[in-house]
Amino acid sequence: MANSIHNLDTKWFRNDSGEFPAVVMGLNILDPEHAEAFLDSVVEKWKCQRMCSPPTTANMTITLAGDMTAARFRDLWLLRSARDPILKHFMSLMVHADVLHTSTLHKHYKGLGSKYYDLVTEQIEITAKRQGRNQRSLFG
Repeated sequence: MANSIHNLDTKWFRNDSGEFPAVVMGLNILDPEHAEAFLDSVVEKWKCQRMCSPPTTANMTITLAGDMTAARFRDLWLLRSARDPILKHFMSLMVHADVLHTSTLHKHYKGLGSKYYDLVTEQIEITAKRQGRNQRSLFG
């Protein structure tokens, strides 16, 4: 199976401070051999989405499914950020940036009011719909 971006959007969320935009992205990384090249295209698409987002966008959440850990993704993202002045600038504006792997989401996702509920509910639903039966079971 190939690596893919299964959703990329800027969504509006609300918390006690008010409404705010966040770039949300869901990735399937099922081909580790080509994952780093895939990440280069992910960065370009993410930058385009951020450019199309409101100037105040300072939140992002990336949800991963597949064979790359969130920690490995973060490390590769930070390497790209160090080399890419546009990505580096956008990342410097982030107040909140998460990368979550579907295999560990269930530890924090406990429904309304839990740590990640507001930012990733839609991501979880999309990921669950696109994954196999075993991964869907993580979400109920």
